[in-house]
Amino acid sequence: MLRAMRDGAKTGILKFILMGFLVLAGGGLVLTDVGGFFRGGVSATDVANVGNLTISAREFDRNIRNVLARQGITPSEAYQSGLMDSVLRNEVNTRLLTIGTHDMGLKVSDEEVARQIRSMTEDFANTETNPKLVIQSMLRQQGISEGEFIDSIRQQTVNTLLTDSIRSAANFVPEPLAQTLYAYENESRTVNVITLTNNSVRDIVEPTDESLQSFYEANKFFYLIPEHRTITIATLNTDMLEDRVEITEEELQQAYDSAIETFQQPQQRSLEQAIVTDASDAEAILAQANEGKSLKNAVTNVTGSGSAYQASSDFEKSGLLEDIADPVFAATKGDVIGPIETPLGFHVIKVTNIIAPETTPFAEVRDDLRHNILQDRLIDEMIDAANAIDDRLAGGETLETVVSEMGLTTEKIGPFKESGMKMDSDDDALKSYESDRDDIIAAAYDFEEGDIAPVMELSDGRFVAIRIDSVKPREYKSLDSVKADLKKRWIDQQKALTNKARAQDALTSIQEGQDFKDAAQKLGAVTRTYKNLKRQDPGQSNIPAGALDQIFNVKAGQTLLTPVENGFALVQVTDIITPDIADAKEEDREQIMQALVRVVPNEIFNQYLNGMNQKEKVKVNRRLLDQMYGSSESQAF
Repeated sequence: MLRAMRDGAKTGILKFILMGFLVLAGGGLVLTDVGGFFRGGVSATDVANVGNLTISAREFDRNIRNVLARQGITPSEAYQSGLMDSVLRNEVNTRLLTIGTHDMGLKVSDEEVARQIRSMTEDFANTETNPKLVIQSMLRQQGISEGEFIDSIRQQTVNTLLTDSIRSAANFVPEPLAQTLYAYENESRTVNVITLTNNSVRDIVEPTDESLQSFYEANKFFYLIPEHRTITIATLNTDMLEDRVEITEEELQQAYDSAIETFQQPQQRSLEQAIVTDASDAEAILAQANEGKSLKNAVTNVTGSGSAYQASSDFEKSGLLEDIADPVFAATKGDVIGPIETPLGFHVIKVTNIIAPETTPFAEVRDDLRHNILQDRLIDEMIDAANAIDDRLAGGETLETVVSEMGLTTEKIGPFKESGMKMDSDDDALKSYESDRDDIIAAAYDFEEGDIAPVMELSDGRFVAIRIDSVKPREYKSLDSVKADLKKRWIDQQKALTNKARAQDALTSIQEGQDFKDAAQKLGAVTRTYKNLKRQDPGQSNIPAGALDQIFNVKAGQTLLTPVENGFALVQVTDIITPDIADAKEEDREQIMQALVRVVPNEIFNQYLNGMNQKEKVKVNRRLLDQMYGSSESQAF
């Protein structure tokens, strides 16, 4: 099977792309999966419906795991935190843009697609990595076909065209908008604050065993021991196979003879040249050269400068302009020919040497030939060996037997979580397999304890077999083992609830007319006053950023209740100062305008996406997402 995959990569569209476009070089676009772009209909296995396009559960799950694995976050954790919604929003927006480009009839030419593909290999132009192999590996890792690859590049290019066009429309910023933003950024407020900490609450009754049992059941997720696995990776690399490859002198000679043209250097001419724009200057230079003066001195005498002179260089016939090539190669050593007119000007040329054709001897290239043949043979040997390993393991042989007889190296990894992180630390258990860690994790979690995953090829050309040595299902720490921590959590929660209740009572009293400072005195707290508070400067006070957002959304005289670290705060806004942009410094005005120039295009683009969202009636299958990762029904996004 592995050989069939390799042979298949030599044919079809992929060969056309790699041997045609990609030879010209590349890197710039980010490949995204395009498998679900052009399917119609909606089913119970789709996580979203975007007009006539869908996002399948399988496709989304693959993408989300690829994104999260590098962050050390599990899909369930991402779902609970809301991070998954951001990834899903990006997937939806991509499809909205696709629909928009189709509605407008936007297209890109084959030449532009070719240019984008060329750019995809430029990142590797100065490395030893073969761009062809890089692209092949990319297609395998993405799990997309050759046609999907081209469709992806084409669609991303036209999506970018639409995005840039929408954003570029925002080239005017109205003055009222600048005034509004300036006022928003520089508005200041004065507030009185009463802080009530949870720790100030006393006389919390100790929990009963029944209360702790109920509390434990409701908060078991704090004590989750996630599923973790241990694996053995058996590795096959080319170093193990070099002794199997025998290359005879006859084979090396045959390779040399079959590629002899690549080792041949054609006849060359060493040429000095003078190139001038005036025909009479060229004639004068030729005359002085024929009289015995050097070409360089002749140029200086006639033009007053040596800039038109070019020192001796070696040329093949094919490397010269057509008008020059034949006369030069018909001349003998020492001849001065010209003037010859070309698009560059008038040439006067002296043939300073004739270099005979030569062929690089076999002995000088023998080692290079052997290395190239060896690498090619090793690839075949690797695939044959990998197939043999795959067959033997599938036939029931133990990994230890195959490792011993075929000379593989092994490494035990784990236990590690589905994120790839070690159970006992925050270290990445697969950091030495950075480019392949996602595939290895997928293999480790797709099979059961004792299974051996099919042999896979790593990005560096090695082949590995992965055995799942142990699987520890997720479980929870027992109540007895966490009782002390659970009791502390219970007491802290009771303190927080009691503290919030007394803060809420105080807020009600203030709203009904009680003086703010009297309320503080009744609570046994002090009133602190903060002046000149601004939205973007939370460091000037003990008020957290979240509370500042609330403070700047109420009117003067109003009081609000806001959570703060380890407690709650009652905040009364006593004064609001709104600045006028006319009073701002010129540099501040300029800064505001520059900020708007950056923000407005994105706002217009977001409005476009919102409009497309409504038009295409985007739906998200929340029930399916909840079943997969973590709870609500299909609804508008």
